Amino acid sequence: MRYWKIKLALVRHQTAIMLLLVLLHRSPFFRYISHFNKSLSQPLVRLVQNVSIAVASLGAVQAVSGATRFSTQPSGPFETRAEENFSMSFTVVGSPANPASWLIEGNVPPGLNVTSNSGNTLSQNSLNGRVVILSGSPTSPGAYSFTAQAYKEENLQGDTDGIKNPITITVIQALPPVPEILSHPSSLSVRPGAVAIFSVQGNDTPSTLQWFKNNIPIPGENSESLIMENVDAAAIGTYVASISNESGTVLSDPATLSLNAIGSSSLVNIANRGFVGTGDDVMIVGLTIAGSGSKRILLRASGPALANANPPVSGALADPTMLVVGSGGFEPLSNDNWSEDANTAEIESTSAAVGVESFAPGSKDAAILADFPAGTYGAILSGADGATGVALVEAFDADTGAPIRLTNLSTRCVAGDGDNVVIPGFVIQGNVAKTVIIRGIGPNLIGQSGGPTADQVLQNPNMTLFQTFPVFRQVTFNEDWEDSGNTDTISNLFQQVGASVLPEGSVDSAIVATLAPGGYGVVTSGSGSDSGICLVEVFEVD
Repeated sequence: MRYWKIKLALVRHQTAIMLLLVLLHRSPFFRYISHFNKSLSQPLVRLVQNVSIAVASLGAVQAVSGATRFSTQPSGPFETRAEENFSMSFTVVGSPANPASWLIEGNVPPGLNVTSNSGNTLSQNSLNGRVVILSGSPTSPGAYSFTAQAYKEENLQGDTDGIKNPITITVIQALPPVPEILSHPSSLSVRPGAVAIFSVQGNDTPSTLQWFKNNIPIPGENSESLIMENVDAAAIGTYVASISNESGTVLSDPATLSLNAIGSSSLVNIANRGFVGTGDDVMIVGLTIAGSGSKRILLRASGPALANANPPVSGALADPTMLVVGSGGFEPLSNDNWSEDANTAEIESTSAAVGVESFAPGSKDAAILADFPAGTYGAILSGADGATGVALVEAFDADTGAPIRLTNLSTRCVAGDGDNVVIPGFVIQGNVAKTVIIRGIGPNLIGQSGGPTADQVLQNPNMTLFQTFPVFRQVTFNEDWEDSGNTDTISNLFQQVGASVLPEGSVDSAIVATLAPGGYGVVTSGSGSDSGICLVEVFEVD
């Protein structure tokens, strides 16, 4: 009778016992079934065994997952930026047996490493370990999807629930670097009515630019060059440029603009260093003297002096010869060796007066000292006996007190790389800044009368302007003349000085800048190792 009471009680509570055993399924309960066999009555033991067999069967069907879940840390969705650190992990939780290996199929973002908590790495889509870890910096934007399937034993052996758990990681475009300012604007003092140009240049990071005057944004002024014409007292102030993108904002150094009604400045030395070839590749230097009357000019062509400089210039022209021609009945002048000229002593004293070291006695450098009426002149520089090499042509104002002045230097020569780059230079003397236009013309020479052919020109000239004294610094850089913006204003300035207007979309280069008194040099070259004929020009604007 007691047996049937016990059986009835067990039948009534079978469901409760079943639920209890499900919970106990994750505990060491089943390790002690044998102990229950010894202590419980036979009917109870049979019922417990039957229920436990059902629960164990449930675990076998679920294999690894054990009726639990696939878990990721952190929880999805997963999104990161290219080139930024990212990590996630996944495993199966609530399982009677931990996963021992994984099958990973699909596209994992490049740049992410797939490892396990055991230190193993993914090999042929297989990975041994309980927890899978993805870490690193994705390299390419895109949506990447893959699946993860757990196995009970290593090397994809043993039971599996057959579930390929999907994971998608979205990699968005990397943030651009924080902008960097490569060249800052400089303070300027100019005459009333003059042109004043502030310039700033950032790196190649995509960004937006804004000019400020006295901390107030200037509407519409978003170009690298802030050009102000006919400046007056209203323009006096402090100017700053900001360059911004998603990653941050940088400010330029502040630059002030002031007026000096009695100030003046002029170009007192114009020079060009470049390669001298033969035939169409000789160096041709144009020189403009503005005003009325005549000006005494010292012209020099250095070859051996470059070879003996410190540091020496390799490939210097051994024996330069110079021929100067002009218009209006000007009698051509020429020189081969400077010390053979009739006024050698005056050339030496004039060199000292303008601040340049005299050539060595008996050297084969060339020099001409003469009075030049206002007008335009051309100096043709070549090598004696067809020699080629690098040379420096200089024009010095030896009569700075005269109202007549140097206003333009242009040089047609071959520009290359290394020691064969073209370097025009000039010196501004005075107590106010001067606006100049510097141009490197290559493609725009094609089609001109007597000009080079398309395969002869420098295809893509670029220029870097440096101040050489009283401080050395990079002022600005230009590859294509429209890069700095304000193209309409710049084109008007071209016409103002008598220079040709460059067509839209041309890859000729141009720099328009207002520069404080000092020395300047412009390194002009092609892209990479390109070489070809180019025209380098320096114009005084005001």
